[in-house]
Amino acid sequence: MRSIYQRLGEAVEKLANAGKSKQYREASKDCMSVEAQLVCAERLLVAPVKESLPPAVKNNGASDNGHITDLTESARTITESAAADKWRARSDAVMYKSWGLSESDIRRIKGLPAGGETLTASQLREYRWGLAIKLSEQDSLRLAKKVA
Repeated sequence: MRSIYQRLGEAVEKLANAGKSKQYREASKDCMSVEAQLVCAERLLVAPVKESLPPAVKNNGASDNGHITDLTESARTITESAAADKWRARSDAVMYKSWGLSESDIRRIKGLPAGGETLTASQLREYRWGLAIKLSEQDSLRLAKKVA
């Protein structure tokens, strides 16, 4: 069994090799006993343990909390009421009027063809798609009218 003085000598030598002798002198100023000096040297020799953070996990709801339920798609579709559609149309009209837009500008904003053309829902989708792929308004309207 090694004596406490041998263990302290080995610890001080390891600290000198590690370049921590100045830190040891500052830390052991107040250490009066050999045991306290050895403890101080051993603390400096042990690398500080950095606490690692747990991995960041995206919270995906109940399945992350252990409450797994079967999610099913609802059979009924959500439709807005006619009153909400009327309210939205009135508020849009007030907004367009306050901007000072012409009727043709308003139709262009809404994605409707100019000249008062009336289109069905599928024709309107085709018309908007034609505009989206950079066709002219006339070509988009011709494309839309081909859809029955």
